[in-house]
Amino acid sequence: MLKNSIQIGTMTLHNRLVMPPMATYKTLNGGTVNAALCDYYADRARDGRIGLIITEHTCISPEGLAGKGQMSMMDDSVIEPAKKLTEVIKASGSKAVCQLNHAGSATNETLTGMQIVSASAVPCPGRKKELETDMLPKELTKEEILKLEEAFAQAALRAKKAGYDGVEIHSAHGYLLNQFYSPLTNKRQDEYGCGCMENRLRFAIETVKRTRELVGEDYPIFLRLGGCDYMEGGSTIEDAVEAAKLLEAAGVDCIDLSGGMCRFMRPGHNEPGYFSDMSAAVKAAVQIPVILTGGIKTAAQAEELLEKGAADLIGVGRPILADAQWAEKEMKKSMSDFTHFNEQGRAKMVDVNEKSITKRTAIAAGRVLVNKDTFALIRSGGMKKGDVLTVAQIAGVMGAKRTPDLIPMCHPILIDGINLDLSLDEERCSVEIQATVSCSGRTGVEMEALTAVSTACLTVYDMCKAVQKDMVIADIRLLKKTGGVHGDFERK
Repeated sequence: MLKNSIQIGTMTLHNRLVMPPMATYKTLNGGTVNAALCDYYADRARDGRIGLIITEHTCISPEGLAGKGQMSMMDDSVIEPAKKLTEVIKASGSKAVCQLNHAGSATNETLTGMQIVSASAVPCPGRKKELETDMLPKELTKEEILKLEEAFAQAALRAKKAGYDGVEIHSAHGYLLNQFYSPLTNKRQDEYGCGCMENRLRFAIETVKRTRELVGEDYPIFLRLGGCDYMEGGSTIEDAVEAAKLLEAAGVDCIDLSGGMCRFMRPGHNEPGYFSDMSAAVKAAVQIPVILTGGIKTAAQAEELLEKGAADLIGVGRPILADAQWAEKEMKKSMSDFTHFNEQGRAKMVDVNEKSITKRTAIAAGRVLVNKDTFALIRSGGMKKGDVLTVAQIAGVMGAKRTPDLIPMCHPILIDGINLDLSLDEERCSVEIQATVSCSGRTGVEMEALTAVSTACLTVYDMCKAVQKDMVIADIRLLKKTGGVHGDFERK
């Protein structure tokens, strides 16, 4: 599943591997992107094996600066330099999302030269020694909150102008929006207070809505939610589920889950996906994609978490921070270019050497056109019979393996590998399918490729027909050579 494409709003990712935001503090001169920062991201994006790169937290207002050298989206002067960064990230096919942040009380006056602010006059839990200050933050007034909502939205618009494919609003790790969400730091008695979830999220939701007004309906907005503090008296997993539902209703396209006041670590836990109890609960409650990060060191661990339903995408942080080639090494090792079958007939991923790849190969492609309502269900994963792309992928590969049984005149061959990719095309309202089949036999490889695509197309058709009453149209083509087999069909 890690290799499968996924749709987030209008954004299509070619796989489900995410490089989460990790602060490098490499910028100079007021947070402007420089060559060192571009080189850092270029090294990690170079081979295109990371589907999504979320750049490090970026400051939206001077009193919210989290560290010296932090990236900035505070004024228009940063737009042109930031274009160089988005260009290097997107050059190999990765998508780029800009994380926007205000530190709140998770900073100090020495750094910002300004009074620190928060939801309430309460110190940031666990950060007193780190921040080297005994000063209590100033409780923000309603007017100041509205001003910061506008600052977030204007920063998002600048990110869009700089070429980012989307933005992520940071409400995790004990920063300002998280301070409004957490009962540990929100002691207010007004409409932004801790009386109910709507109040705790009001700042965040108003920020999302104002951002949407500026960036448009078709621009993806993520929100990183510190859903659970994992501390006594703090936010809980049940809070995270309730919050995620409200954020989805407010127009957030993706929930990126992490810790709250415990930041990006979970006390007493270091297992792969140590926030997976929270992410699985949230994923079950919403239709938008959910990202899980924390403790994941290998692609195999990421694959296992996806298969268990812990999340829709997997973030790998520290290994990618430490090794720019991590994605290339791990995706080659754990996610081969071809799908093989084990003795039980279930798909599994294995390594394929270069010699087998150079053997006889055929490529076929298919397309299933559906209506807008059905497309929205497929994109959101809301089909009752399961994830359409996953089910169709497995069925297509199995169909290719059974080609001699399905088509008596087809000569049995030894298939070395089958790669079946499925993706969504927003513009066409279609499921796009492409199969590459490699074999050691003398004949039949073209039919195997066509059977893989045909079976996948028909699986999509059957699943969609349960909810779509009008026509479902499929187009299947053999792409290997000019004048190859081409078939169009319609089913009612």
